[in-house]
Amino acid sequence: MGLNQKQQAAVGYLNGPLLVLAGPGTGKTQLLSAKVAHILDVTDALPENILCLTFTDAGANNMRERLLSMIGVNASDVNIYTYHAFGSEILSSYKNYAEHFDRNLDQPIDTVTQYKIIQNIVDNLPLTDILKTADIKDIIATISEAKSARLNSAQLTLIAKTNIEDTASMNPRLSTILESVKRGMKFEDGKALYLKVGEIIAEYISPVPITGKIEKEANHLLLSLEDTISSEEQKEKPSISALTKWRNFLFEKDHENHYRLKNFIANKKLLSLAHVMQEYENYLSINQLFDFTDMIEQAVQVLKNDDGFRFTLQERFQYILLDEFQDTNPSQFELIKLIASSEKPDIMAVGDDDQAIFAFQGANASNLIDFQNEFNAHQITLSENYRSTTEILDLSRKIADQIDSSFAKKRNINKQLTSVRNSEILNESELDIPFVNRHEFKAADAEYAWVADQISKLIQSGEKQSDIAILTPKHKYITPLLPYLKSHKNINIAYEKRENVLEDTYIYQLSTLARFVYEISLGQNPAHLLLEILTFPFFQVPAIDAITALKSHYGDTRQALDYLKDSDNENLKQLAVFIAELVAKSFETPLEQFIDFLTGACPIKTNDNELIQSNFLTYYSSQVVDFKTYNLYENLSVLREKIFAHIKTEKPRLRDFINFLDDYAAAGEAILNTSPYQDATDSVQVMTAYKSKGLEFKHVFIIATDDTSWGNSKGNNNKLSLPKNLAMIRHTGNTDDECLRLFFVAITRAKKTLTLTNSRQDFSGKTPNRLTYLGEYEVSDGEICSPYLRNPNVIEHYETLPEAELEFNLSQNWIASYLRLEPDLKAILTQSIENFAMNASKLTTFIDITYAGPLEFYQRYIIHGPSAPSSESMEFGTLVHAVFEKVTKEKISDADALEFFKSEVLKLDLTEAEQSRMLTHGKVAISASLSAFRNILTPEHQTAKAELDFHPEHLTYNGIPITGKIDHINIDEENKTIEIYDFKTSNFHKEKWESHASLYKYTLQLLFYKLLLNLSPTYRKYKVTKAHILFVAPSSNDLALSELDSNTELVHDKVYEFSDAAEQDFKELLTAVYRHVKSLDFIDECSPLAILPDQTNGIKQIREFCQLVKDSANF
Repeated sequence: MGLNQKQQAAVGYLNGPLLVLAGPGTGKTQLLSAKVAHILDVTDALPENILCLTFTDAGANNMRERLLSMIGVNASDVNIYTYHAFGSEILSSYKNYAEHFDRNLDQPIDTVTQYKIIQNIVDNLPLTDILKTADIKDIIATISEAKSARLNSAQLTLIAKTNIEDTASMNPRLSTILESVKRGMKFEDGKALYLKVGEIIAEYISPVPITGKIEKEANHLLLSLEDTISSEEQKEKPSISALTKWRNFLFEKDHENHYRLKNFIANKKLLSLAHVMQEYENYLSINQLFDFTDMIEQAVQVLKNDDGFRFTLQERFQYILLDEFQDTNPSQFELIKLIASSEKPDIMAVGDDDQAIFAFQGANASNLIDFQNEFNAHQITLSENYRSTTEILDLSRKIADQIDSSFAKKRNINKQLTSVRNSEILNESELDIPFVNRHEFKAADAEYAWVADQISKLIQSGEKQSDIAILTPKHKYITPLLPYLKSHKNINIAYEKRENVLEDTYIYQLSTLARFVYEISLGQNPAHLLLEILTFPFFQVPAIDAITALKSHYGDTRQALDYLKDSDNENLKQLAVFIAELVAKSFETPLEQFIDFLTGACPIKTNDNELIQSNFLTYYSSQVVDFKTYNLYENLSVLREKIFAHIKTEKPRLRDFINFLDDYAAAGEAILNTSPYQDATDSVQVMTAYKSKGLEFKHVFIIATDDTSWGNSKGNNNKLSLPKNLAMIRHTGNTDDECLRLFFVAITRAKKTLTLTNSRQDFSGKTPNRLTYLGEYEVSDGEICSPYLRNPNVIEHYETLPEAELEFNLSQNWIASYLRLEPDLKAILTQSIENFAMNASKLTTFIDITYAGPLEFYQRYIIHGPSAPSSESMEFGTLVHAVFEKVTKEKISDADALEFFKSEVLKLDLTEAEQSRMLTHGKVAISASLSAFRNILTPEHQTAKAELDFHPEHLTYNGIPITGKIDHINIDEENKTIEIYDFKTSNFHKEKWESHASLYKYTLQLLFYKLLLNLSPTYRKYKVTKAHILFVAPSSNDLALSELDSNTELVHDKVYEFSDAAEQDFKELLTAVYRHVKSLDFIDECSPLAILPDQTNGIKQIREFCQLVKDSANF
């Protein structure tokens, strides 16, 4: 589909700043991609000179894919980021640019850590402090609001003190006048007094903000008074009651019965909050920490403070394209202003303020006006809609026209959309149904049952399930709906689940066992937990045995383990040994390894060299390809991620895990697993309106269209009130404009049919009001009508349901609370690997049927199951790589390299014996390697590059996303050639490349690296001539031989020469493996590829397996 006239105008405009108002379905993704292609076509700009920013990874991926189809391989060179990823990239680049920038900004603290820090600060406040008993979450939220508005603690202090000073001066003067206003006074007499009030307030106003964009409170007071008087004067019979209402809203009585502004408490709280925020900022700075809102602001400060770095980025990014600009917050906008160079930068913002629904993230619906004001931008309004029918667009415009603070109203712009595909859409099927209709039900159960029934009928008529969506205002409306949908056998559903990992049965068992072990290690006696632990199924202790063991010792006060050790039951005695070993290991074992002991991912080695292993994983994941196994691994993965994001100690132990659990409990926080649930690839989509942003569906059902659900009945419940001049920094969530925008987004997801439903009674028995925004009213015969609908009559379903149907609906309501759905695992996995990228390790893992293979690949890379903990040899290899990287990048001496290695070893969580071994081994390996390979690591006449990361380049080979990191390359600029080097700390193999399994895997790795370099925009102009495996760790045999012969080689350089045949075979194998991964056929029980590793397999079996992989890939 070609561009329309206005899209062409936007694409062709290269004369400075441009603002494109792009309503729903107007083709903004195509516009952005076409703009990039046009810039490359008509200017001398390179792809890397273009910067595209959007808000979600999905948006970035969509733009990248569209660009790839339009401009080919050059799409990889275009800079496409989310705003936060771009902020991270700026900081990462600055570390390489600046001499002294060492702040760690790799991982923000989580909300629970925030809670703990703020709680400690509040605990240390004086007993009389106004925030001493405040809700900690309210304080955290308000600090985040201030940061998002780019206000620091010093600015909050200034605002509070200015407000307090003005109020103290105004109050007695205003009170004198307000006290003279008498009840029943005529409007004109009252107005005269209130005008005097206005005169006093006017003395305190100022055109100059207190700080930033924060005006004085008097400015807001005077404006609201003038608006009240003006509004009342417009009425036929003005009344003083409006002014009385204004007074009552803003003033209260003090203990002497005088009027005072109600901001007294709010400003005292603000002053205390500024102190808490200052302490919080100091704590983060001292401890080298940051929170999520700091990421962009840190990038802003770097650009503001370093002119050279800012100029460098401005020169690099000559063209800037901004997607969904209405969703930016002040810090993100400031970042853009700093990157945009010159008075007329080539910058284009695309957005629609009617769809600004992320105010809770600090976004401001006025961004588009601010952009136009800041850059004096030319404006183009797209008016052709390629998604919806005219009927749907008419309704959506009537909703959007109710938004008061809209760009359209402030700039007097017509944003009515014209349906380009109206006739085409309406003729797509012969369904005899209205295209926009309203239905009202007596109760919510009847509403949900009817919606499910209509969807079932749509599916029966031949409609694809993925073309149908149910949209809700919040996630809480989804769960009650699911049983009604599942009662129809032909309905598949897809939704984003929200389960608390800490409440998962298996995770609870694991954490309870950990707490039991921890309390014993402290010398406590957690006997009260023993019966519960013995009933955990994975211990396989019969209930009668557990009860008998404990009952026989009822009333005594022995230690918990004594109950087990003294039992006659052999299983209980073995369990006692296992728990005792866990207690002994808990003091020094790194937490990650200890969790592996608890789950059984690795066994415990006793002092007698016996191995004891937990049965947890074996019991609960006996079926590898099973949803329960997938769900368990997923929850374990989420838990691990949260644990190590929360714990900041260098060497975490079991006590840190228990503290982690206690911190989450104290903060009242859940650990949510929000992974998607899907019955099948073709499923009805159930989601919130927020989640639906950017999506479209042929048939849309919007449920619970009442004021309670979609209207302004309830919003932000933050009890920490703000003064009037700071009100704009808080997202309330309940203003009409915010609610109208969300409803507008929901409506405009529909392509063909839109069904709006509500019920007169919800599940709690309450009667919500009909949604005000639809303008519905009752006509004389009791019917309900909406002037906004082409068919104005609301279809009422007030009939009494048959008893059997009532009983069924009631059962569905009960089922909703404990419904456990079994999804289609492949459908979920297909979605989870949508953006799957291949690297060398994934490829070799798949074909390595000796130690890994397809099923190990599945566990490791598809469902991210627990893997063996990092071994001493793996840690050693990582450190050796780090040393060589430092040698290459910083040209350090051999002595400094050894000292660096030693310092890094001491940071590791190792025992003294492990530490000693590693230091001895490392000294020999590094000394020998630097002696032999110094000319490779720091060549005199070539350019050396260490640890090349190709992830940011988003490379693809024949549609296969590929990525990876190369240890080292040397570039010959004169001859335009590259040689690859890969470091191995494993044993040297002197055999021929094709005769050993390990060497064959190394060749695949080297061929993969060559492919990355050939595709890379940075390196594809060079020819990759050869590759080397550098074996940098002397074996014990080599060391022994060197004692006898000083000429013995301790390290080795094994050279690999590339050949066309090997490259072709490799590419066929890569393509085949990727096809199997994307189809997930290898996890089918009957698949010949679904095999477990066998250590008797050698090079012959691996090669035969690789051939099988290619033969079965359906080329």
